[in-house]
Amino acid sequence: MVAFLPIPGGHIKLAERFVNPAFSFAMGWNYWYNWTIILPAELSAAAVLIDYWDSNTKLNSAWIIICLAVVVFINFLGAGAYGEAEFFFASIKVITIVGEYLII
Repeated sequence: MVAFLPIPGGHIKLAERFVNPAFSFAMGWNYWYNWTIILPAELSAAAVLIDYWDSNTKLNSAWIIICLAVVVFINFLGAGAYGEAEFFFASIKVITIVGEYLII
């Protein structure tokens, strides 16, 4: 649908256009609720993962704050910065995987 009709507002506005404004309203609130539940889980998972690498220190709360600051900073910069950050982080993943196979 987004490829067929790329309008500002994404899937929420598509729901308003093709289904019903009330459905769009409900989708918007469900989307917001989803991210308010998922974000703390993702932040704590990131802190646990970093703690796995550096188990000598107990800085889970500091890692959560750092990860949250990175997320907020990228979101304030807009869609272009988000795309660049996605490219950068995906490149780190690819280099890590390729480097692992080169070492073995």
